[in-house]
Amino acid sequence: MNSPTQKSFTEANTGATMTSAQQSSSHEKQYGELRRRQEAIVVMGRRALYPPELSILIQDAAALVAEVLDAEFSGATQLSADGRSLQLRLASADSGSSESVVVNNKTDASGSNSLAGYALEAAHAFVVDDLATEERFTDRFLRKQGIVSAVVVPLTLQNRSFGSLAAYSRQPHYFDEEGLLFVETIAHLLATTIARTKAEESLADQRRLTSGVLETVDAVVLMLDSRCNIVQANSACQRVTGFSEAEIVDRSIWNVLTVPGEVGVFEQLLKELKADASPVRYESDVLTKHSKRRRIAWSFSMMADADGEPKSIIATGVDITKQREAEQRAETAEEAAEKVRQGLQRIADADTRSEHVPEPIGPCGELSEPSNAERRKRPRRSYPYLQRIAPVIGGMLPDKDDFCNVQCNDIAAGGFSYISESVPSSDTLVVALGIPPKVTYLTARVAHSTEIMRNGRNMFVIGCSYTGRAVY
Repeated sequence: MNSPTQKSFTEANTGATMTSAQQSSSHEKQYGELRRRQEAIVVMGRRALYPPELSILIQDAAALVAEVLDAEFSGATQLSADGRSLQLRLASADSGSSESVVVNNKTDASGSNSLAGYALEAAHAFVVDDLATEERFTDRFLRKQGIVSAVVVPLTLQNRSFGSLAAYSRQPHYFDEEGLLFVETIAHLLATTIARTKAEESLADQRRLTSGVLETVDAVVLMLDSRCNIVQANSACQRVTGFSEAEIVDRSIWNVLTVPGEVGVFEQLLKELKADASPVRYESDVLTKHSKRRRIAWSFSMMADADGEPKSIIATGVDITKQREAEQRAETAEEAAEKVRQGLQRIADADTRSEHVPEPIGPCGELSEPSNAERRKRPRRSYPYLQRIAPVIGGMLPDKDDFCNVQCNDIAAGGFSYISESVPSSDTLVVALGIPPKVTYLTARVAHSTEIMRNGRNMFVIGCSYTGRAVY
């Protein structure tokens, strides 16, 4: 028979052994729960890499939460695109059961009318111990389903809301703090995935729209990165240059299209663009794939990132080769006409000195009647182009910033005329003829101002005679 001391010692040892076993069991249970939650997070992370349709992804996440927390039902709620209504899907956690339940309900997004709406307004996760005594909101749908306890977390990211996740029980259920943190982790992962997916869809839509617009534009359009390497080229660029997009992508624009003599100027212009971000316009030759030159009028605009640093450059170019060729032919014809005029003038001067004026001779040598030909001293040709003029005030040459565009009417070796809405304020002006950087500055005197009707409006034809050359 054991003594009292021995009995107490035995009982004490037995009690200590039972306590140790209970503690071991508790630790195993906690470890098991922790492992289940970690595995659930890993599963959700893998699904986020290649997500299915967003509604299915939200339903799967809700089912996963309910399963891990041993809740009877899962709740997946999606916010409508206009943010006014919520679509709730209540489903049994045990989807394989013959008594499984799936119920859909639509309600407004007001925080007073539903648990999900309140979660979105509160913008944080919380637990409901007893829905029947809840005073913060009234959810008649969940009460009708017999829901008593719930844990819910909103799906939000950077002031954007997508819906909520929830786990429900018809019996009083204790959702501990660790369970709440687990639900929040799943929700944050899910919200990030939804936001990324929507951003990718939006970006894809924008790219499709941009590509569609670029392909309908006749102008050459190039997308350049911050180092001036070509990122994208539209079909007009490919048509003008002869290069396919694959042949020029990832190569700098001046190494591909610019003629050797203009590479330095091109580089300097783009450096200036990145320095002050103001649009730059420039006219240059480009060398096609077949070594032919095309004249392009460029416009460069820079796009900056959030920090104001150069992000990309949009280069838009108009092929003006035919226009410049036509101007060159006209200039050549003008020079030839001027030589003829000078020759005729010399003949006329010689005739005047000899006081002999010949009769007009017809095509067969017979005398012909005078015609209604141009009576100007110098023949003029049509010149429907924009040029720049500036008035001379006080005998001082105007600054280059004082020049403005006018619509020319005709031009000759001795002068030109332009169309204006008003009579010029000065009878002397400077005209800049040509296109930068090849510009000739001439002084001119206003010879006449003739009122005309043009497109239903009273306008003036301002005739000017050249008086000399201006030097800038």
